[in-house]
Amino acid sequence: NTKNEKKIIDRIKKEKIDLLLSIQHPWVIPSYILKLVNNNCFNIHMGKLPEYRGHHTTIHSILNNEKNNSCSFHQMKNKVDQGKIIYNSFFKITKKDTSYSLEKKFSKSLLSILKKFINNGVKNEKNNHSSNKAIEKYYSINSIDILKKINDRNNKKEIDLKSRAFYHPPHEPAYIIINNKKK
Repeated sequence: NTKNEKKIIDRIKKEKIDLLLSIQHPWVIPSYILKLVNNNCFNIHMGKLPEYRGHHTTIHSILNNEKNNSCSFHQMKNKVDQGKIIYNSFFKITKKDTSYSLEKKFSKSLLSILKKFINNGVKNEKNNHSSNKAIEKYYSINSIDILKKINDRNNKKEIDLKSRAFYHPPHEPAYIIINNKKK
């Protein structure tokens, strides 16, 4: 629940670490830490970049009715999910997928990317991601709070999308308000 920058710095110095690999680290690692390993720092992001920077990418990709998602391996900068993309591993989003099932697909993609990285090192992907800044989007950690509520209980599309997007035990699912109570 607290930033661990001092622990990271101490470990880099003590172990003489020359590469950082981040998987779901909750905070941006500042540039002075990145410089300690000569910017040899990489992040594995659960989402298609640059379209899905930040948090809750599985939820937002379902709510946006996307047809696919990806696991993105990118060089870290001191800005959220904005470094050069090295590898992508794409997977389909089906009409039955939930946030929970997409996380499982992400885990398989993550393994594929780690194998590429171990076997091939850092090689830049070509033409596998968009560079159109107009579609770049950042989702904050609080971006889902107001989206869980199903506003129209007769809207089958809204019910389907939100039910699938917010199905991720043990987290709160989508809900409808009936008689002032969440259902």
